[in-house]
Amino acid sequence: ELYPKVQFDTLERAGEYSIFSVYVADSIEDNIKINFSDEIEYSEYLESVKNLSLYDCEIEVNASDRILTLTTCTYEKKGANLIIHAKLN
Repeated sequence: ELYPKVQFDTLERAGEYSIFSVYVADSIEDNIKINFSDEIEYSEYLESVKNLSLYDCEIEVNASDRILTLTTCTYEKKGANLIIHAKLN
């Protein structure tokens, strides 16, 4: 809640992203998906990760948004990961 943005820069461009979901997951394999059969499946995925969020980030996302996903280990439970999803502004 204190830091609702992520600055992620590449060699080609700078990017500011707005966080729309933060949650703890038992497995990143079950929660990070990169291939979708169509736009509807992708939209459903975005809605599902938004619903998992520990915080109400009040950021709208749709299939045309550019999404950044970050993950790191956390110690809430053994093998858990903290996952953050953000959209490019």
